[in-house]
Amino acid sequence: MLFREDIEPACAYCSRCTFIADNEYICKRRGIVEGAGECRGFDYDPFRRVPPDLPALKLVESLFSPED
Repeated sequence: MLFREDIEPACAYCSRCTFIADNEYICKRRGIVEGAGECRGFDYDPFRRVPPDLPALKLVESLFSPED
């Protein structure tokens, strides 16, 4: 769900911030901020958001034989 409308503001997803190191970003408006920070100037950039990992698939070994 990268493109939904109800994204909570966070500096890590803002187009005005640039990653520095370990949860630190530099904002064009506020200077050095944390990734969880937010402000009224939040501008969502969907390409900065990292989606959560997908759950691992359960393999049913009884359905397949070694010859498959």
